[in-house]
Amino acid sequence: APPSIETKLNSFNLFRRYSGRPQHDPEEDVAPHDFADAPTHARPPPDPDEANPLRPFGSRLPTSQSTNMFAPFLNATVFRLMKWFYSGSAVKSAGELDRLVNDVLLAEDFDREDLQGFRAAREFDRMDAFAATQGAFSADDGWREGSIKINVPKEKISHESEESAPELEVSGIYFRTFLEVIKAAAQAVDTRKAHWLPFGFYWRRNVPPTGSQQTPEPAEDVPASEERMYSELYNSDAMIEADQAIQSAPREAGDAPDLEYAVAPIMLYSDSTHLTNFGTASLWPIYVFFGWLSKYVRAKPNSFVAHHLAYIPSLPDTVQAWYQKHYGEPASAAILRFCKRELMQKIWMLLLDTDFVHAYEHGFLCPCPDCHVNKNDIYLMGTKRDLASRTKNARKDTGPLQHAIATVRRWIFQDGISPEASRVENSPLNTHSTTSSRSAFSTRLFTFGFDVYQMLVPDPMHEFELGVWKSTFTHLIRVLIAAGGACVQQLDKRFSQVPTFGRDTVRRFGANVSALKKLAARDFEDILQVAIPVFEGLLNRPGHNKIVLDMLFLLATWHALAKLRIHSDSSLTRFERICSSLSVAMRMFMNKLCPDYDTKELPKETASRQRRKAATAAKAPPAKAPAAPSTSPHPAPRKEPAKRKRFDLNTYKFHRLGDYPRCIRRFATTDGWTTQTGELEHRRVKRFYSRTNKNSEFAGQIAKHQRREALIYKVASTAPIAALRRRRKLGQRLQLQATDKDPLSLTLPTQHYHISDDPRNTVKLDAFAHENQDDPACEASCLHLFYTRFVYKVKAHIYERLTGQEPQTRDHVAQVRIRSDALHLHKRVRLNYTTYDMRRAQDSINPTTHSDVMMLAPPDEASIHPYVYARVLSVFHVKAYIAGYGGSADSEEQLLHILWVRWFELDNTAPGGFSTHRLHRLRFAHVDEDAFGFISPSRLLRGAHLIPAFAHGRSDSTLPGSSIARRDSDGEEDQDWNYHYVGMFSDRDLFMRYFGNAVGHQHTAAVTAAQPEFDETEDERPEEHDQNDAAASATNDGIPGQAEDDPENDEAADYGYISSGDEDESLFEEGQLDGDVDDAEEDITAAEGYAAL
Repeated sequence: APPSIETKLNSFNLFRRYSGRPQHDPEEDVAPHDFADAPTHARPPPDPDEANPLRPFGSRLPTSQSTNMFAPFLNATVFRLMKWFYSGSAVKSAGELDRLVNDVLLAEDFDREDLQGFRAAREFDRMDAFAATQGAFSADDGWREGSIKINVPKEKISHESEESAPELEVSGIYFRTFLEVIKAAAQAVDTRKAHWLPFGFYWRRNVPPTGSQQTPEPAEDVPASEERMYSELYNSDAMIEADQAIQSAPREAGDAPDLEYAVAPIMLYSDSTHLTNFGTASLWPIYVFFGWLSKYVRAKPNSFVAHHLAYIPSLPDTVQAWYQKHYGEPASAAILRFCKRELMQKIWMLLLDTDFVHAYEHGFLCPCPDCHVNKNDIYLMGTKRDLASRTKNARKDTGPLQHAIATVRRWIFQDGISPEASRVENSPLNTHSTTSSRSAFSTRLFTFGFDVYQMLVPDPMHEFELGVWKSTFTHLIRVLIAAGGACVQQLDKRFSQVPTFGRDTVRRFGANVSALKKLAARDFEDILQVAIPVFEGLLNRPGHNKIVLDMLFLLATWHALAKLRIHSDSSLTRFERICSSLSVAMRMFMNKLCPDYDTKELPKETASRQRRKAATAAKAPPAKAPAAPSTSPHPAPRKEPAKRKRFDLNTYKFHRLGDYPRCIRRFATTDGWTTQTGELEHRRVKRFYSRTNKNSEFAGQIAKHQRREALIYKVASTAPIAALRRRRKLGQRLQLQATDKDPLSLTLPTQHYHISDDPRNTVKLDAFAHENQDDPACEASCLHLFYTRFVYKVKAHIYERLTGQEPQTRDHVAQVRIRSDALHLHKRVRLNYTTYDMRRAQDSINPTTHSDVMMLAPPDEASIHPYVYARVLSVFHVKAYIAGYGGSADSEEQLLHILWVRWFELDNTAPGGFSTHRLHRLRFAHVDEDAFGFISPSRLLRGAHLIPAFAHGRSDSTLPGSSIARRDSDGEEDQDWNYHYVGMFSDRDLFMRYFGNAVGHQHTAAVTAAQPEFDETEDERPEEHDQNDAAASATNDGIPGQAEDDPENDEAADYGYISSGDEDESLFEEGQLDGDVDDAEEDITAAEGYAAL
């Protein structure tokens, strides 16, 4: 075997190890903006070829320009009008009307005479005729319309063979040939970013950075400090094993010795999507993604790398009539289910054609550019017995399994038994827990060593967020209802008081979360991330509060680890331990807490069950007329009581949680193969559906509308319209709008923070101090007769910033001069930071809303807790200097950005962390203990999500009386929450700052030394660990009882969330900066590992 090749260490001490020398390095030209993820980060404009929205459908930009650049349109006026109709929103709004005026009517080449005799229908016909050979669904781009035939059996009817059974033809299948899709993707513009050869990804610990150059060099002995990392499909075990298989196989005859062999990592997504909010119209697309591109590219819908392979029809509406024609009676439900499964496999047989099979076996030349488990044992997820069973009984596609399927299919077609008869249920298929459908992948590719079961990965969105967690949260609500009192009302009120975090990381909760109305997967994710403070103290029976909080902590920990974007061997080992700990906590909840409550269906569940029952009754054949008809013309339906509901862990979704560490090792992290990417792609076809006439042929109409949009885009790519659009944007920036009171340009990813330098919003320092001298946050100081505490501290801070040393006397403070005595106020601080997975992200710190921040603790405090926390009360800048003393000259005037903060302190009486299964708890510093201060923005590490400890109520003990230091959004003018919890689960980067050992954080802090401890036994910890008994919870919230609750609030948020609307970010055109980059403060990007990118 050839020697392995290693790249040099980058600034994070990471390197790649290849099995051979790659011909191309896709990361050799990366720049900081390639790692920038925030919408307000400055970045260059996208490549128009890469931003082609037609690539998913196979369309390419024109390579030559027609003599009429607007063909097939008669002139520029008609083209601009049709482009307006087919671009932007499908529902024309006021913004779309503005676009009509600016982009069409005010265009320099617009001529009203060109519209004489205009008819939209004629222009549509002209577009369709032109697009027949050049459009998105044309034959040139590989789109075809096909059909398949299904052999349909009937119970008790024998056929000589499967092939002799009647054939049901299903037409209307729009598809592209699979091989052409692969070739088009391999030759696309963005494949210059493709990783054709997989590699091992390693972190060399405790080694000084050597820069980021990545010149390959021969590998030496493996040091003991190396650790394997998992982040992308192209550094996963599955990809490396597939590459080794093709590299070790005999080369194809005629291939040049230097021809590079590479794997095409195909990622398939297929799911039905509803096309309207109301009605039953749906479409079932098949999307193809390619794992040679980074998940950070694939996850963005506007990168247009999801290739549309086919649109799958359902069984025709005439299927029952067809069946009755051939067999004399309607098909049973078992036969219809059999036909639906057959339909899917037949379509895949159509897609996996002979060309694809030949390419799978021999390759093609391209130019460069799960397990068997007993149902009764499912709830044992995470135990040693379960882990051993997963390894021993892993599901595989084998010859005996295929023989068993062939046998059962012979029974169905030749012996005439039902596909769901007891004979089938007792067949060997039941041992394998499979059906009689023959997999197209197995049929076509099994002989080449392909195992269909190895291509199936877990689905965190449907299995956990909409599965295990949703069912657990629902049962917790049932428990609160059974507990009685105002528990559910307290739950809803607490959720409504949880502060938002980030631009949309944790959004505003409604006033009636317990109703579970209109909640999507991301809403359940938000609920879990903040659930611990909300549920604390609601259950007052001995030990129950502790059981719930332990379970919630471990659920949140499991969820954070499952969705990390980069893993290491050590973090996956800890993940496996957490799976075991979670299973213990969930069974503790099921066995020790749930039996103590008589839980019943929620009202929503009862109503849903009754609707299902009524729908089933409506489909049943009419019953005989009753002997005594009802005297009521419209008898009311009988209201059924709520059924008893028990908590059940014996589900496939709970069992699946134990597979995630293994699948991450094999296929890399879950965000690379999450179903969320495919769900986002559904938006594209939904937009086209709104333009159809909604009849049964809408799939073909979607294709036609896509052809038209493809044509519009191709013409637009050559028409001179970009300059017009750019001039209009520029004009907007030259005029201040009503909301642009503190303009802030796009932020360079290399900056640590960004604050406006605009001087218009000015407050006089002495006037402010005089007006608020009675406020405890600014009260008169004992340090100087003429200073308030506020003035003295701000000038002392300025002195230290300008001289580099603390003031020793009051005279030092008196030397500080502030130009015009002016504080220039600002709305926000944009704070860039390096994430745990080495991306550049951004927090926006706003004193009125998102004002909580975290910083590294001083060295003498870091052993207690690695961070300190504060609430930003104001953001301002001053221009200041040090006045000369004793004949010395004044110092040079400098612009300083300053934050006024209120400090939090750690509550050591309630230890937090992974060993206690509790969040860290904070309280405001007392006003007499330096509770307020001034800091440089360069000290900030990240925004923090601090959630009130609702169970402990409010008071004014740390800040007596009214004060401007309290936020209006807190809801109480004279009181603060007694405690706050650190929301360490609010996003994955925050989580890793406490979990530790994050490769992206190694430059900014020593990771927390203490490793988390997890219990792996069923024994409960002593009750004294329960920090919140009934005494801490009952009345401190000030929540009214059931009779006093405001009925208007119950339905105030039926749609789950209310948009916070609290972020006043003025977004400008990407790639253009207004003003200079602020370099007055120390830039720590070099320390964060981006100095040498």
